[in-house]
Amino acid sequence: MFLLFFFMYIFPLFFILVPPIGTRPVFKVAAILIGFTFWMVQTYLISKFITVPRKMEEAHQRVRESGQRVQAEILAAGDVWVSDDYPSKRLLVQFQNLSGNAVKAYVTFTDTQVEAKRFAVGNALDLKLNTSGSAPAFTIDGATYERTASRWPWVWLIFNIIYMVVFFIGLYIMQRYVWKLSLTSPWMWAPILGTIMLLLELKTIGNPHLNDSYYSAGTAVSAASFGELLLHGTTTEGQVINFAQTGTYINQQPEISFSVMYTDASGHEISRRFKQVIPLTELYALKKGEADVIYLPNNTNQLMIHLGD
Repeated sequence: MFLLFFFMYIFPLFFILVPPIGTRPVFKVAAILIGFTFWMVQTYLISKFITVPRKMEEAHQRVRESGQRVQAEILAAGDVWVSDDYPSKRLLVQFQNLSGNAVKAYVTFTDTQVEAKRFAVGNALDLKLNTSGSAPAFTIDGATYERTASRWPWVWLIFNIIYMVVFFIGLYIMQRYVWKLSLTSPWMWAPILGTIMLLLELKTIGNPHLNDSYYSAGTAVSAASFGELLLHGTTTEGQVINFAQTGTYINQQPEISFSVMYTDASGHEISRRFKQVIPLTELYALKKGEADVIYLPNNTNQLMIHLGD
């Protein structure tokens, strides 16, 4: 988060006195309007750090009330961390999805009744599957989704608005006598950079466990598309034909190109290629050969694979 704040609010200050390019009135107006538009977009994206957790809580509540109940078998269990004297459990479970296919998923939650020892391998876990959407795909029956209350998103939102106003006034006063506001002004490109960084950061709060899912690589890049796969997908054995680094790094993590082949329910052999950023700590799990595959029968371009054993 520190790096996010640094590049959004401190880094642009180093470029205030960069010589201008395009100081004609039309460019000056364009810089002001483009900058203002992206500052508004950036402010809206920051507000989502307030609204997204609340919407996730409401979505889980709807699934608990109207979802389809299924029993999942616990295949593996472990403690992740201890919070307020209660351990956070991470379970690998298997259940029948809405299409009648056995799928696997990781579930992370806080166990407030440790002494009951309810989550041993082989035990059953009651889930509610989402029948009216796909984000979230499911929730634990009887559990409560709790979002962490924090004032920091509100403080961040107010700070961003004040910073925007002060930054524009400061640039206008300073560049009125030194450089004219232009297309090279940080007023324009700073919020563009901030918008890109916020979009990447929002993926982690809108879909906190996607990268930690059992099917951890594929073409499903959002919580909704991954949820659709989990709820309506068909599972099969496939093959990782090849994988290689593309040479691109995102947030210092390498992008990997995968070539995958599998046979669908109709007996057709499907070959697909996709790219995904894989954390450096998970590169060891990459290997050629057999892999669990889940795909959508009505859209075979949508698939995920399980990396590792």
